[in-house]
Amino acid sequence: MTQSSLTPKPRYTFQRNSLYYFRYTLPPDISKVVGKQGLRYSLKTGYIKQAERKARRLAGTVEEFISGVRQESHIKMNLSEAQIQSLLDQHLRQSLNDDEDKGVYYEN
Repeated sequence: MTQSSLTPKPRYTFQRNSLYYFRYTLPPDISKVVGKQGLRYSLKTGYIKQAERKARRLAGTVEEFISGVRQESHIKMNLSEAQIQSLLDQHLRQSLNDDEDKGVYYEN
């Protein structure tokens, strides 16, 4: 076996071609609100360490969003599915952009 086959894939990531992607399966109650079963975003990197860092940050952002939706039931009632989906998308894209703006990259 090669070293790469022994190394587990980081949580919340998968690789397609040379890039890593973020993947998060939403809990059923949130899935109904958002109108999606899961989320996928390009991490815009081929470096595993950088992908791990970005994926952890995005997972934290998603978990904060989920917690907020669960605590603020009026959000579900006042916003459409498309609006909630848009808010979540904006949060995640901003988190990715913040990483890139910082210029901090961990390359192998």
